[in-house]
Parts: sequence; C-alpha cells; structure tokens
Amino acid sequence: MSAKNIKVEIQHLVTNERSEAVLQKVLRLLKHEDDEQSNNWWNTLTEEQQLELDRAEEEIKDPNNLISHKEAMEQARKWLKK
Repeated sequence: MSAKNIKVEIQHLVTNERSEAVLQKVLRLLKHEDDEQSNNWWNTLTEEQQLELDRAEEEIKDPNNLISHKEAMEQARKWLKK
C-alpha cells in the first residue's frame, strides 16, 4: 500500500470515527506522545551508556573518524565471515 493510499485510509477512518476517546488516542499516537521510546529513551540508559553516546557524538564531529558506506560494508562482510 502506498503512502498516499495509507493517508486516504487513515483520513477515511478518522472522519468516520465517532468516539472522542479513540480520536484522542490517534492524535497522541500521531504526535508520538504514547511512544515512550521517543520521549524517555535517554533516561532509560545507564550513566555509562549516556557518556559513551556523548563521546561517540564528539568523535563523529571529526571527519578523520568517519568512513564511507562502502568501507563500512566491507568491514561488516569481513567480520561476518569470521
């Protein structure tokens, strides 16, 4: 189903829905308010994990620390063959 068809189907369902509670749930879902992962995932990490992600974020700011997609795929293939 294409994105356009999905939107049409959602629009049809929402337009014909009578329950305010259901519509509120759909609204929260579309706003990602019910998605605990998107709102609170950082707080679920340990301090060590947070520090590691902070370090990684700093590392990627230096272009010398980056590799091409092609090189990453080659490394992954070698690693998978082990």
